[in-house]
Amino acid sequence: MSENPEVAELHRRLAEAERELTARSAQANAAVAAAQDRSYWLDRWHLDLNALMRTAPGRGLDALLQALLSVYQRLRR
Repeated sequence: MSENPEVAELHRRLAEAERELTARSAQANAAVAAAQDRSYWLDRWHLDLNALMRTAPGRGLDALLQALLSVYQRLRR
């Protein structure tokens, strides 16, 4: 007995959705792992970037980094 074409199409779409979900889950897991890697040393050194950036030296550092980034971007172009 052959399968109904509508059922076969639904099976195909379900398999495609499952593949997409698997790919998106892998991307999300990779993003979380990257964020954990970046935050590991901040936690280890007990650094709170939000508190640091509220201070005058923190704002100065931010301005310096923004200026350096701007120069870098201009040089790349």
